[in-house]
Amino acid sequence: MGKATVFFLVTHLFALTASLYSCLAGILTKGHSLMESAGTGIGFALGSISLYRVCIRAHQVTHTVR
Repeated sequence: MGKATVFFLVTHLFALTASLYSCLAGILTKGHSLMESAGTGIGFALGSISLYRVCIRAHQVTHTVR
């Protein structure tokens, strides 16, 4: 994999981790609003789905090339 791809994946995983942490912190503490927690949860879900799709495409490409 190229350096740009690895950088993208690391940045994406960091953003997903921060989003999940923010969502869980909002749920466990009463300092955040419900909309804020829901927004970060939805952001985490969409980010996870997009990362999953990238991985599936990469898997399909490797099988096509072989």
